[in-house]
Amino acid sequence: MQNPTDTNGKSGTTAQQADNARRGIHETQQGAHEAIDSAAGKIHPAVDQVASRVHDATDNLAGAASNAADRLERKSEEFMDSQAQMLENIRDYTHQKPMTALGIAVGAGFILSLLMRKS
Repeated sequence: MQNPTDTNGKSGTTAQQADNARRGIHETQQGAHEAIDSAAGKIHPAVDQVASRVHDATDNLAGAASNAADRLERKSEEFMDSQAQMLENIRDYTHQKPMTALGIAVGAGFILSLLMRKS
């Protein structure tokens, strides 16, 4: 006895198996898509929260860097002012006491020459 054939010339059992396989593949595919969509839905809020925290941290860091740059600029200006004031004081001192200033310069030169010889 022969197996009845479908319109494609395949046996009925083989056609049913192929249809069952196609349905199984389709159901598996749909299940995978649903699982991916579900996982993405659960992960999305967490990613948004992490992104928000990273943005906040970046803003805080930028603010701190800006404050540090401002403080550094102020300190630099203070240092330049202090340097200018010290130079002015040295000029005044050398004009008021030129011999003392010359003695200090000679003594400092002598000490530096001794230090340079030892190294």
